[in-house]
Amino acid sequence: PPATRWALNTRATPLPCSLVADQLPALRWLGAEATFQGSLDAVRSTAGWQGQLAGTFREVDLEELVTRRYDHKLSGTADVCFRRARFADGKLVDAAGDVVCRGGVVSRSLLAQADRTLGLVADARVRALEADTLWRYRELDFGFSHSVEGLQVVGHCSGGEGVVMADQYGP
Repeated sequence: PPATRWALNTRATPLPCSLVADQLPALRWLGAEATFQGSLDAVRSTAGWQGQLAGTFREVDLEELVTRRYDHKLSGTADVCFRRARFADGKLVDAAGDVVCRGGVVSRSLLAQADRTLGLVADARVRALEADTLWRYRELDFGFSHSVEGLQVVGHCSGGEGVVMADQYGP
């Protein structure tokens, strides 16, 4: 059957994600200012997109990516670097990379969800907040890997070893 194949290497030039968002609608979730610099090899078939990419998405709007799609609040502008990413049937099946954001706002409900689903434990002063409270953070910095074994997150904030998010007072 017919298929569409994309092979792209931006080299040193970031490509605005909005240029190809009509063909790859998931790129709209990254926000209007997002860019991609790296390589992509993908095939679109009746089962969905399949392929791989390596590179960096810059200026990712976390409010667009998280707040507009889920019942939680997360704001800020992040850089998301994929050392590797493989997708099949339109789903991410293997990936490793890093996320870095220099400040924004997060809801207590998102922190509680991260505790329940990822085992990330907030500091006692943050856990004492009410569920609908917003918390201003100054740093979000972590590495991730996703595979058939699950998702692993390792914090890289300056607030200490294993710290994923920090404010002016620490983790």
